[in-house]
Amino acid sequence: MRGILVAGLLLAAACGTDGSPTEPTTEPTPTGVSVTHAAAGTIFIGHEVQFRATVTLSDGSTEAASEVTWTSDAPEVATVSTAGLVTAVAAGEATVSAEVAGGRGGYLRLRVYPEFQGSWAGRGMLTECTATGDSIWSLLCASFLDGDPAERRGEAALELTQSEAEVG
Repeated sequence: MRGILVAGLLLAAACGTDGSPTEPTTEPTPTGVSVTHAAAGTIFIGHEVQFRATVTLSDGSTEAASEVTWTSDAPEVATVSTAGLVTAVAAGEATVSAEVAGGRGGYLRLRVYPEFQGSWAGRGMLTECTATGDSIWSLLCASFLDGDPAERRGEAALELTQSEAEVG
């Protein structure tokens, strides 16, 4: 009798308060890694950009990756520090990879551009005009389209300046 009582107590201890067995709790596991940066896809020689690795977990949630091993497949184009800071060294393409514990990893392909600086001036012949975005260009096109279609050819002087990706 005493054996049955002890067995009953052990069984009750192994069950939940409602008498059903308790489920073991498991932590979500990494299923993927994504790599991003805030430079909107354009990186210029001499610039540094912080890359980030985000882990997707088996329950669908995401979290910032910790203990990441960063590598670049083309260090002559872009180097990457142990903290994910990418330095653009030369024009070209490189793949920056992030690996987390458990062998999961992700990567991001990037293109490094020369740092453009300069200004250009010249003359050209306008034959048609299309404007998008900026209202100044829309006004220019509207004035170009006024009048006789035979008179819509004209010489125009242009002066452009460029600093990195900005042209004005």
